[in-house]
Amino acid sequence: MRSMSMSLASSTGGEHLQASGRFNDGHTAARRRVSVAIVGKRLEFREREGTQHWAWPLADLRRVGEERRGEDLILTYVETPDQEDLADARLVVQGAAFRAALLAAAPQLKGERIRRRAVWRPAALTLLVAAGLVAFVLYGLRPAAQAVAAAVPVSWEVALGDSVYDQVLDYFSLFGMQEPHACVAEPGRRALEALTATLAEGDEIGYPYRVVVLDDDMVNAFALPGGRIVLFRGLIDFAERPEEVAAVLSHEMAHIIAQHGVARIMEQFGLTILLDFVTGGGGVITGGAAVILGLSYSRHDEREADSLGIDLLNQAGIQSGGLVSFFERFAQQHGTEDSFGEIGNVLSTHPADGERIAAGRAAARDGRPAFTEEEWAAVQAICDVTEPAL
Repeated sequence: MRSMSMSLASSTGGEHLQASGRFNDGHTAARRRVSVAIVGKRLEFREREGTQHWAWPLADLRRVGEERRGEDLILTYVETPDQEDLADARLVVQGAAFRAALLAAAPQLKGERIRRRAVWRPAALTLLVAAGLVAFVLYGLRPAAQAVAAAVPVSWEVALGDSVYDQVLDYFSLFGMQEPHACVAEPGRRALEALTATLAEGDEIGYPYRVVVLDDDMVNAFALPGGRIVLFRGLIDFAERPEEVAAVLSHEMAHIIAQHGVARIMEQFGLTILLDFVTGGGGVITGGAAVILGLSYSRHDEREADSLGIDLLNQAGIQSGGLVSFFERFAQQHGTEDSFGEIGNVLSTHPADGERIAAGRAAARDGRPAFTEEEWAAVQAICDVTEPAL
């Protein structure tokens, strides 16, 4: 990532208002804790536990999406033709006093907010395909798929997820669901949407999350690229408390944020879908449902999703021990291997081993319930009303 670089150690003395923040460079899922200061006409920030530092001109800052609480600002560095590598970077600056000072120093931040990624130029996509080919030759298919997935625009991920979702509904007919029905009882839908929106506040990328509950007794959930998440009635029925549903939901959101599904699809189909996108096909693929539903994430993917999912819950102030209790009870009843077989299960395709459970327990924090008692009852009754899934 390219930006003007100066040492904060030499320029952020006591005379400068400082704040804490979180920085994502737009190329990996890693979020770094940083110290931030307004220094002259620049916003300077550096890692709290590291040596990297950045300086962004105040005039080039732009505001992105909706912020949590009302004290934070989510910022990016304006994209210009010679600075496209900065388009996905995100800096979340915390604190009401610093927010007010920054809005005064950079008044353009009071205006219209921008989306996460600009429209990709065909030349940039062509270069991406070329880079993917080089990565494949040098490092192999999986690393190449992960590298390319980290660079595709959100709009492309959304189109890919929508395409795969349509195939998923058709695919279920092979397993006895002749016409999949979505659970749409309004109080339950509102409760799930509110929880999803709360958890999404911790997603600095800004995916458009859409959650649907399908009326089937499988203890199952999966995520699609671009923000679609599918839960099953059986999973809600199996949950003993609302925090378990929240934990599974946040885990699936984490897979989306870390782009695990996109990388696995690219691993399966190679660069064909990228080439299709460059030539105007939109990246629509045939067979994506089979890949997603039979998906087996790597141990690294699962541990990353565990950690990021718990982090989303902790940031939202929600009790975050639900995934551990859900995993433990499922293992007691079914073992670590599933008995469902055909369709990838939230536990069957990536069972929780002792190490993951221990890590989840260590990271869990106390907090408020995921739902009120009334909301939890509504979620449990969400399948009282159904309609054909669309």
